[in-house]
Amino acid sequence: MLSSMVRTAFRWGPGISAGRRLLAHAVAAFSLLGCTTLVQPEYPPQGMTVLPSSPVGDRDRLVARFFGVTTIHLQQSGTEILIDGFFSRPDLLETAVGKIAPNDERIDKAVKAGNIGTLSALFVAHSHYDHALDSARVVKRQGGLLLGSESTANIGRAEGLPADRIRVIYGGQTFAFGDFHITPYQSPHAPDPPFTGGITAPLYPPAHVSEYREGGNFSFLIRTTSCTVLVHPSANYLPGLFDDVRADIVFLSIGKLGEQHDRFVRSYWEETVGKTKPRLVVLTHWDNFFKPLSEGLTPMPWPRDRFDAAVKAVNALAGNSVTVAFMPLYEPVDLFRVAGGCDAPGAARASR
Repeated sequence: MLSSMVRTAFRWGPGISAGRRLLAHAVAAFSLLGCTTLVQPEYPPQGMTVLPSSPVGDRDRLVARFFGVTTIHLQQSGTEILIDGFFSRPDLLETAVGKIAPNDERIDKAVKAGNIGTLSALFVAHSHYDHALDSARVVKRQGGLLLGSESTANIGRAEGLPADRIRVIYGGQTFAFGDFHITPYQSPHAPDPPFTGGITAPLYPPAHVSEYREGGNFSFLIRTTSCTVLVHPSANYLPGLFDDVRADIVFLSIGKLGEQHDRFVRSYWEETVGKTKPRLVVLTHWDNFFKPLSEGLTPMPWPRDRFDAAVKAVNALAGNSVTVAFMPLYEPVDLFRVAGGCDAPGAARASR
């Protein structure tokens, strides 16, 4: 989710000469830092809801916790899974002019604040750093399998994860972990993505952000005995992808959605929400991920994104038929309760 100037600078990539790379970094730093004092949207937006935290007493309920961007922790009946792994959140200057790596101190704080225990699985949407940077490190520390593209697998291999703790996914297969049945769907990244292509060899941090290449993108349909959840982590759509999918809750990315034309936004909503018919839509990928989680969540400021425009458009499309809300940071949320019940088709047979 970078400006066009920054993308141009970064696309020169790690293989250029030292002099041109220095110039690229200077352009990127100037562009990024020049945006830091511009328009900061109100959060939460007037009239919108941040979902209330819930006591974690009923182990059979599906409980979610949010860590910014699209890092979402889910637990039910003693099983825990994570969508994406991004807690380090390097700042603007570090991202623009240096190399980045997992920050163990920030990971520790987030894991403790969000009460993340032993994981069964961590699914990665795609391998840009704001989704995948900490994924393998978290699996190494918290247990479970790392599941994602071949690019994500190369992040895991560099971290030293053994082959039996890495699964390359292609979309369509369903994985079972306790009460969870997770089906990845190949879905497109938001329009005009940076750092396309794949990570073709183990990626050892610290590395330049341009080395965290997309490697393909996934959405995740998560069925449990209490609720069905769709996590759609990038604001784009593939017509017909979810024709046969029903969900009680959709975690919907709005990153860069405010920059798209009205027809695109309407189609995006129809293909992800209109067809899946959820009771509740939870907005994701709206926060300023250059700020540490210790400072709380604030929207990405303009001109790096148009948060207000995206929220206004989504609310207009939702009308009175769907509740649109935000997740609190770290706090447990009982999805069954906040959705007002769940009635989408339940868990199906699955293979691990």
